[in-house]
Amino acid sequence: MALSDVLSNKTKTAPVASELSQTDRDYRIAMEWEVGDPEPQGTYVRSRAHLTRLRNDLRRGVSEAANYKHNVIWVDTFKPIGKQLEELKK
Repeated sequence: MALSDVLSNKTKTAPVASELSQTDRDYRIAMEWEVGDPEPQGTYVRSRAHLTRLRNDLRRGVSEAANYKHNVIWVDTFKPIGKQLEELKK
């Protein structure tokens, strides 16, 4: 008896996109997570250590930025700096 006679067609095939779509969607949402968004759903996504560290880093960044808000001067280096420096001198 051949193995192909024992296994069903469903067993021999890989999961289809619709079966993976919820995990894919959860993962995409977790990668695009921003501070204030609800926590990501899904067992797989919540078990990924790198995504937990990413969320923690984002949270930490917001709280640290608030501490320095009054001391920070933002300069857009993709635009001419001369006009920005003139405005800073005012």
